[in-house]
Amino acid sequence: MEVLEIELGRIAGYALVALGLGLLLAGCGGTENVQAVGGAVARNTPRSAVSAAPREPANTPTPRSTGGEFVEPAGPGGSIVFMSNRGEYDNLYLLSLEDARVGKLTTLAGIDAFPKVSPDGTRILYHSGTQSLLPEVIVLDASGSFNRLTENDSGDLSPDWSPDGRRIVFTSDRDGDFDLCIMDADGTNQRRLMEQEGVDLFAQWSPDGTQIVFTSDTRGNNDIYIVGADGRNIRRLTSDPGQDEWARWSPD
Repeated sequence: MEVLEIELGRIAGYALVALGLGLLLAGCGGTENVQAVGGAVARNTPRSAVSAAPREPANTPTPRSTGGEFVEPAGPGGSIVFMSNRGEYDNLYLLSLEDARVGKLTTLAGIDAFPKVSPDGTRILYHSGTQSLLPEVIVLDASGSFNRLTENDSGDLSPDWSPDGRRIVFTSDRDGDFDLCIMDADGTNQRRLMEQEGVDLFAQWSPDGTQIVFTSDTRGNNDIYIVGADGRNIRRLTSDPGQDEWARWSPD
């Protein structure tokens, strides 16, 4: 199945940001996958909970499958949430670090990508889309319910939680350019964080919640930038001719 591709220089496919943060795997055998998220059971709920009328796809930088699986360890204990095309489509899975069992979390016939576990370990944030459905930002909570946070005629993707779990930063082309946007954790108060030409993507909040690091090609090359959480004081950190991408904060 053809999917929309990221148009960011030499980026090939996607890198998965997989944070365990208290997720525990339980009952992955049989015909129904059941996972424990933050101490509560999350069942493999039908994806129809977040379905929408088909729309014509735009030139949206949605990740494309490279046939692999990429994960980052969550640390001692707990679990890892990751994206894989081990089935027919790219979906989210949960891996137990205790016994290496894997459970399937989503079943969309398309791409579920960029999973981020909430700071309290009870919700998984990601974007989801198909060739006919532009990506939208989704939250899977501990009850197994899918809650779509965005819904418009544009692509909304690559979300990240604020450290306190109260806000979400993401990329959207709703205003004609791929800019960073921000919203409350329940999907309200959606607004553009900053405006500049080019594609701004892969945003991550700083540990203290005061800044956001991201990749941008606003000057014709992929470089690393930071901006205040209020959208002010944009600063370019790298200017090498190479492609600088996927910046992540150290814990301190």
